[in-house]
Amino acid sequence: FTFIKNSSDVYSVVIIDLPDPNDTGLGKLYSAEFYQMLKTRMSADGVMITQSTSPYFARKAYWCIYHTLNSVFESPVAFRANVPTFGMWGFVMAGKGIDFLQKNPDFSVPDYIVERLENSKVLEYSRFLNKKIIPQLFVFPKDMSEIETEINHLNNQKLVEYYVKSADNWR
Repeated sequence: FTFIKNSSDVYSVVIIDLPDPNDTGLGKLYSAEFYQMLKTRMSADGVMITQSTSPYFARKAYWCIYHTLNSVFESPVAFRANVPTFGMWGFVMAGKGIDFLQKNPDFSVPDYIVERLENSKVLEYSRFLNKKIIPQLFVFPKDMSEIETEINHLNNQKLVEYYVKSADNWR
């Protein structure tokens, strides 16, 4: 938080891989205020991606991260992948002025995003991806589908509340 707040650097790609938001110290790194600061440090065509906890184990927390990003960036893209060491895991990508991040009203990802991934070198280097899996990354089954949540702010820490409550359900 302090690094971004005090930075004058501009970034074209930001990859955020934080621990899950299980306390208010971490929760502030998933807040609208943090994302707004980050947006000011991104180039005009900058893109960011963040791990967003599990949409299966912490559904409400996952969608809170998505909605929080959506309050700052236009049309973030939600997706999920099975991570061998964690299980079903969620991510959200957002950007400034990136037309490929525009999604359809039915929450599906446009074909050209899938085509862009399929035609990139990512398939050459990945042990886990293939052309059949890529479109499925952007589809959420009913038990993980989007649900209403509040936006996570510094002064409400709704994400931490959602995350802790979901963790209690799995103990």
